[in-house]
Amino acid sequence: MGFPGGKPPPPPLPTLIKLGRAITARHVDRLLAALLRRRRHRLVGALACQALANSLRPTPRTHLLAACALLDSSRPRDAARRLALAGPASSAPRLWESLLRRACAEHGDLRHALELLSTSVDDHGAVLSPSTYRAMISEFCARGDNGRSA
Repeated sequence: MGFPGGKPPPPPLPTLIKLGRAITARHVDRLLAALLRRRRHRLVGALACQALANSLRPTPRTHLLAACALLDSSRPRDAARRLALAGPASSAPRLWESLLRRACAEHGDLRHALELLSTSVDDHGAVLSPSTYRAMISEFCARGDNGRSA
């Protein structure tokens, strides 16, 4: 019986390290995503910083995952600074939109979403899509905060 997709799954990261294989940014991204799903926010931040220190060039997703961990730790300004490391906001608007949508969808306190929006637009020059603004307004209205949605 074969594997789905015809290829065996890649070995886990510790196995790759023990075998002396090169660790790529893609391996790090997979590990960070798994840790983020398990809500291990401090470990995500530490591993992302360690990858930078080891001269492993991070992908935009690496920065997004680290920023999500900071956002989940109620640190929206730090999350914005981390995401800014991915490059100019004008070249990565989808990263900013992903982070803002996460702030709206997963957090009960929408002040973090507003702070993140302000930082992304004012400090980093992000140009966001109308659907991102619509999602934020809908979230405020759904929670009965019509004054902030205006």
